[in-house]
Parts: sequence; C-alpha cells; structure tokens
Amino acid sequence: MIKAARARGYDLTSHQPTQVDKTLIDWADLVLAMDRSVLDQLHTIGGEDNTAKLRLYLDDGQDVPDPMGKRAADFADCAAIIEAGAAPYLP
Repeated sequence: MIKAARARGYDLTSHQPTQVDKTLIDWADLVLAMDRSVLDQLHTIGGEDNTAKLRLYLDDGQDVPDPMGKRAADFADCAAIIEAGAAPYLP
C-alpha cells in the first residue's frame, strides 16, 4: 500500500497502527471503518453511546476491498477507492 499511495502522491512511510479502544472512540468525533466486520468490532468496543459516530468509510455502504496478498494492481485500485471515498470528509 505504501507504493500504491506513493503513486497517488501520499507518503505512508511514517504511518503507525494504533489499537482502538473505548477511550479513543469516546474521544473521536467520527470513526470510519473500511468494512462491515471492522464496523461491528467498533460497535462492540465503543458501546451504544458511540453508535452515532461509527460508520462505514464509503458512503454507498460498500466495503473497501482488502488487497492484502493480492497483486500490485489491487493495491492501486484500493488506493483509488480510498482517495475517492475521502471527498465527503474533506472541506
């Protein structure tokens, strides 16, 4: 994904994963999940009081496809989907 993002002008080399917990969800204004299975996990972690701020990343309700273990072209396609899906969240 680093290469696919770089091809689109993004630098992910300093990205660090973060374990999501209830405190982090409580702190956030909005939490976006790339797929339904992650969204389900976020609902479990966040509890009922955070339901309104948890949603799928793509507006059309589709999952962002996971390119892990696939071809470079699949990573490029995924990066394009993520970039296009960001529009509703940017000013």
